[in-house]
Amino acid sequence: MFYRKQQKNRTGATAVEFAIVTPILFLFVLGLIEWGRFEMVRQVTSSAAFNAAREGTLLGSSVADAERVANDIFDLYFVYDATVDVTLTAEYAQVNVSVPMNENSFGIVQFFGDITLERSMRLATYLRPDG
Repeated sequence: MFYRKQQKNRTGATAVEFAIVTPILFLFVLGLIEWGRFEMVRQVTSSAAFNAAREGTLLGSSVADAERVANDIFDLYFVYDATVDVTLTAEYAQVNVSVPMNENSFGIVQFFGDITLERSMRLATYLRPDG
């Protein structure tokens, strides 16, 4: 003869477990999205500094040309409030870039609100010999 186990009344247990786990999971996913944005802005800042310095090493380029290159990269990736400082000499092109994360966070969680990303790039300008 088969005996049936008595089942406990678990009505609503799934809803309670869902209510406990969902906010934690939701916060974790938002944190990952925010971290991804932070890493993207960090890479874009490095790329903008390098490309602006590279533009500054070209013959006939000006400070405005180098700043335009950096700002075009920032516009392409929706990075806001970036500050670009370019110094061009006969020996080198120096670019300093800073980006505040409070303006570039998605604003949902803002784990990185008080951080300012700063990158510098200095490339030598090689003068071509005449003739």
